[in-house]
Amino acid sequence: MSAAEFPLPFVERHLELRTLASFYDRAHHRGAGFLLLYGRKGVGKTRLLQQFFEEQDIQDAFYWQAPPGDAARQLSDFSQALRRFDTGDPPAPTFSFYDWEEALGYVAQIAERGDGLKLFILEGFTALCHQEMALSSVFRNVWDLRLKDIPNLRLVVTGSHISTMLREVLAYSAPLYLRANEFVHLQPLRYTALLDLFPDHTPEERLIIYAIAGGIPAYLAYFAQAPDMVTSVQTLCFGPSSPFLADMETLFDERLEEPALGQAISTAVASGYDRPD
Repeated sequence: MSAAEFPLPFVERHLELRTLASFYDRAHHRGAGFLLLYGRKGVGKTRLLQQFFEEQDIQDAFYWQAPPGDAARQLSDFSQALRRFDTGDPPAPTFSFYDWEEALGYVAQIAERGDGLKLFILEGFTALCHQEMALSSVFRNVWDLRLKDIPNLRLVVTGSHISTMLREVLAYSAPLYLRANEFVHLQPLRYTALLDLFPDHTPEERLIIYAIAGGIPAYLAYFAQAPDMVTSVQTLCFGPSSPFLADMETLFDERLEEPALGQAISTAVASGYDRPD
């Protein structure tokens, strides 16, 4: 990750950065560190991690973002990335750990080899849970039996699907309940952040931008890249690849424990079936 990948400068988030820094150092605690970073899609989780990397000057860390696809593809991609991080050489194209328990056991092996801090970041945990139903239970077992006792291990897991995070991590009945020792719930930027993001805009223009995009950096970036306000609004709200349209289904799903059932009911109602019979 580099700052060049993000069209907006980094603003606010100072409390979150201090939390990440404190978690990373954790010299006064025993055992491993497990931090959960979550928030809605586009709120800036990856950008926050990139800024944390730069400020802490972290050079040796494992960073992996879950790709789209089925469970087998995700496990294979993680396996390839982890082996490449460990050995420095690309593994065989067909290499993959047998399951997530074996893959996480390999994480433990890497961390146990040295005394220096070992940081592992897994982005897209909720996407993994949607493909591998028992994944959070596997994480719990490996964490309890092995990972939590490795004092130089730092594990950061991120997720965007709020209801999945509740079901798998935050709720009392969740498999990973009380396993994470730090939490960062990333919120949208405040309106005052626009003073730094758009210093050349008028107050009226900043109000319009915030009324449309809110504090979501992924949306605000459109107003930084387009040459004028009208083009920004047209691209963001009405373009063929508009995130407003693409995110609508995601924002609807992330509040539901059973997204497929919610979609089926909504489709039925939209088709005119508005009574139980």
